[in-house]
Amino acid sequence: MATMAANSKGEFLEPDYGAADTSHYVENWDQPSLEPSQTTASVHLSYLKNFFDLDTSDFLLRCRRALFPIGKKILDNPDNEEADIYGWVWIPTTVILVLSVNSSLFVFFSALFHQQDASVSHISGVNFRKFWIFSVLVYGYNIVIPAILWGVLVCTTSRQPILHLFCIYGYSCTSYIFASLISIIPFEVIYIVSFVIASIVSSITLFRNIFSEDEVSESTRSLYLFKIIATLLHVAFGIGLLMVFLYGT
Repeated sequence: MATMAANSKGEFLEPDYGAADTSHYVENWDQPSLEPSQTTASVHLSYLKNFFDLDTSDFLLRCRRALFPIGKKILDNPDNEEADIYGWVWIPTTVILVLSVNSSLFVFFSALFHQQDASVSHISGVNFRKFWIFSVLVYGYNIVIPAILWGVLVCTTSRQPILHLFCIYGYSCTSYIFASLISIIPFEVIYIVSFVIASIVSSITLFRNIFSEDEVSESTRSLYLFKIIATLLHVAFGIGLLMVFLYGT
């Protein structure tokens, strides 16, 4: 307890409690405090960042397994079995860009090679109508179908994480990148054959990776039906890309 002190004249002085340290208020007066919403947003960003944090070697390994679906599965990696959404974003985006650019190059080289138009001297540019159609088709398919499939599986004994489905659907489109690159060759039959092969490879990849064999054997046989339906939709997706590339205006 503080005591009252007297000076030489006998007057009582106020007790000295010590000066409060306000330096941290002065130094940080212009630093706003984080609101709860900002803190929550930073936590969400940190959580999502983990699914984009993927080594190049792991990414290339998963792409290679998607191109050769008979071997190991995409997420069959003892060192890193976590699903990522980097491939789900990067691979479909690459398919859209390559298809959009090469569709214009295909028309240009086809007209030039077959001499259908002697006045052809420059590339007309990217067909933005096709670009938007490809964007809606590719992004819409890779977002809506996995989400619907996850919603259906919630009602079954399967507890497939939705990020796992997004990851599988994204990497299953890897073969379409190579088919899109081949599409620059001005022969329609070559593009059709390459895209049919890409669609077959992609569908097999999806069929093998969408569920594990143990999960299907332990669950109801209805999972086989879901696998077949998902694979047929994937084939229809490939046919849609082919039709837009050849006949989209």
